[in-house]
Order: sequence, then C-alpha cells, then structure tokens
Amino acid sequence: QNLLFEENFSYSLGQLDAVNSGANVSGGNWVNYSGTTLPITVTSGSLTYAGYASSGIGNKVDVINGSAEDAYRQFTTQSAVGSKIYAAFLINVTTTTGLALNTSTTGDYTISLLPSSSTSALDARVSLRAGSVANTFNIGLRASSSNAAAVWKATDYPINTPVLVAISYEIVSGATNDICNLWLNPAIGSGEPSVDLTQTSASDLVDIARLSIRQGTNSFPGQLDGIRVATTWADAVAEPDVTPPTLSSTIPADEAAGVVLNPTLSLVFSEKIAKGTGNIVI
Repeated sequence: QNLLFEENFSYSLGQLDAVNSGANVSGGNWVNYSGTTLPITVTSGSLTYAGYASSGIGNKVDVINGSAEDAYRQFTTQSAVGSKIYAAFLINVTTTTGLALNTSTTGDYTISLLPSSSTSALDARVSLRAGSVANTFNIGLRASSSNAAAVWKATDYPINTPVLVAISYEIVSGATNDICNLWLNPAIGSGEPSVDLTQTSASDLVDIARLSIRQGTNSFPGQLDGIRVATTWADAVAEPDVTPPTLSSTIPADEAAGVVLNPTLSLVFSEKIAKGTGNIVI
C-alpha cells in the first residue's frame, strides 16, 4: 500500500493524545513523546488548498511556540536501501511573533521525521523563520541536527495563507548521505516536480517510521492539517478522487440459479468504500 496514512484530524474537538490523562481524541493514533504542558489540540474547521486531496476535510490542530508537548504518529517502518518516504501537509502561520529572526540560519521546526527506535533523531526538519518584510515568513529544510544550517527558500510567504508543503527522505547506502528534499506549493498530480530545496543528511536515520509534530521555542504559531505520508509522490501530493467506485462482483453471482432463501449478500467494489447514506438497488 503506497499511502501509509492520511490525517485530516476527523476527531472530536479536544486534546489530541493521552498526555496527562487527557482526552486522547485520536484514540491513540498520536503518541506524546516530549513535554506535558500545552498539549496539541484539535480545533474546529480545516485548512483548504485547491486541488489537494486532503483539503477541507475534518478538523485541524493548533500548534504554538514555547515550552509545549510534542507528539508523533507511527507508520509502517521503511528501512531498505533506496526506500523513499514522502510527506505532504498544509500549514497556516497566523503570526510571526515568536519566530526566529530572518537572520537565523537554522530557524525552528514543527514537522520532521523520526525512526522507529528514537524520539530525538529528528530529520527532514521543515524550518521556519521570519520573512524579510513584516507579516511574512521563510521556509527552509534542515536534514538533521548535525547539519550546521538549513537551506532556505527566499520567498516571503504571507501569514494567514495556507501553504502546501511536501518533503521526502531517501535512504542511501553508506553513512551521512541520505537525501532530504522539500517542495513548496507544488503542482499536484502524478508527476514529481523539480525540488525547491535539497540537503544531504549529516546524520542518517536507521529507518523511517514516524512523523513528528513538535512545538519548540520558535516553532510556528498557527494550524496544521491534511497530512499524507506515502511511498510515492502521487499518493502523497494527490488530487481528489472524483471517480465513483463500481461494483466488481457479488455473492451470490448475478443471475445465479438455485440460491437459498435469504442468503448473506456480499458486494465487492473496485475500491475501498465508506459507509454512508442512500440505497443500493439490486
């Protein structure tokens, strides 16, 4: 399965995880790994981005900067040489207050990737800092804490405008040579476009198994939504699926003879479906 998880925060409103015996509205999907104050919270409404499959669905989470909790969501561990993980998500920065200065070479990060065996080896860090003009911010990529500085996109992005961010992490044979890439507001679809930023890791992960939401000293204040983690670009930065499912087969088969009275009816569709309302006419 190419899509490892999709997170639209379609939960009840309240505390995302179980830290301090909180509401844990995610039902354990998200796990606290650092900090016990100011927990990540699901709030009403969702972020939107035209043409993105995980736009405008469910709710969102609020994130802040300061001394606050961090959490991760686990996915199927990827460890083989040549493995490449993509993660796409929407961010909305609501103020530049608290962001690192525009002169900062590292900024601070909220989203990153973790291995299965550590909560401190955070790679593919999406760094933010204040922009060169008021009420804007820059986005950068810092492959690991061992990389002395992030690489930065010079664009000043305005606050209160959602940005579609995509990152990738590729496991390369050898040491200190895994490759991290980042795209900002990329074209959506099956074709992987040219990267906006790339950096080689100075401290490789042993595998890739978790996506982290971190609320650090200078992390961005705002909202996060529409997370998609996948092994292909097309499944991470996906277009909405507008093709309805079709009925592939039935048990009993169509026009079958000698069927017992009131049998259990099984319907097989061309793709996974969700329970909704309406009728199926047989």
